[in-house]
Amino acid sequence: MTQARALLVGLKEVSRKSYGDLWSAGCELSENNVDQMASVLTGFSKALLKTKEATADNILLEMKRSSDLLREGDIFVFYFAGHGFGGGPSEARHMLGSYDQPLDTRKFGEIWNSFDLGVRIVMISDSCNSGTDYSKYLASLRERHGLDSELGAAMDWTPLSPFMTDRQANSMRAQMLHFGAASDGEPAIGGEFTKVLLSIWNNGSFSGGYRKFFCRILSRVNMNFPGLQRPEYRPYGPVTDTFEAQRPFDVAVPDSSNNIVNQGILRLGDCSAV
Repeated sequence: MTQARALLVGLKEVSRKSYGDLWSAGCELSENNVDQMASVLTGFSKALLKTKEATADNILLEMKRSSDLLREGDIFVFYFAGHGFGGGPSEARHMLGSYDQPLDTRKFGEIWNSFDLGVRIVMISDSCNSGTDYSKYLASLRERHGLDSELGAAMDWTPLSPFMTDRQANSMRAQMLHFGAASDGEPAIGGEFTKVLLSIWNNGSFSGGYRKFFCRILSRVNMNFPGLQRPEYRPYGPVTDTFEAQRPFDVAVPDSSNNIVNQGILRLGDCSAV
C-alpha cells in the first residue's frame, strides 16, 4: 500500500535568544498556513511542528523518519512557512529559520539523498530567498568552474540550474519538485504564496499537473506584487514526466515512466507554454 507522509512547519516567531529582536517575529500567519495546508493533504500521515516545537533537531528528525519509512512510489510533502536567510549569488548557503537556530539547508541535502529510489517528494517553502533553498553547494560549483575565490555577484547562475547539475543532487535517487515562494534576494510577503496556492487549489477542484499548478500560482503572486516577489520551481533528482503531470498531492502511484523531465526550472516568463 502506498504511504503518504507530510511534515508541515510553521513559525510565527523565533527565539530572541538566538536571533535577537530583528528576526524574532514577523511571520504571524505561518501557524494558520500549516493548518490550512494540512487540510489539503488528504490521505497523508501528517506531522505538524509549530513555532517552539519547530526546532532544528525536531525538523531534521521528522524528515529522517520519513526517509527511513518511505519506499518506491511513496510520497513525502515538506511544507515550511517562516523566515529564510541568505541565498545571494555570492553566498555559499541558504538558511531556514527553525525556532532555536538558523538551519543550514545543506543538511536537507543529506536527508534527500537518503530517500529510496522512486520516492516522490514535494517541497514548498513559503520563505524569503527560497528560490534555491535546497542549497547552493558553492564548493562543488567552484570545483566545476575551476574557481578558487568567492563567486562574484555578476556571475550568471542560469547554466547551473536546475540543481540536478550539482554533484550531490546528481546522487539523489528520489525525485523532488521544489516550490520556492520568492527568488533569491527577494522577500516572501505575508504568506502570499500559500494564500494564492490555496486559492488556486480551490478545495481540490484544481485539475492539471505540478508545472501548471505552479504557473498559476506564480502568475497570481506576480499580479498582486509585481516585481517584488517572484516564485521559482525546480526539479531535483530523476523527476519523471508522469510525476510532474500528476495532480498535485495525489497519493496514487503515477504510471511507470523512464522519461526524465528536462524542462528545468520555472520562473517569471517561463510559463507561457505551460
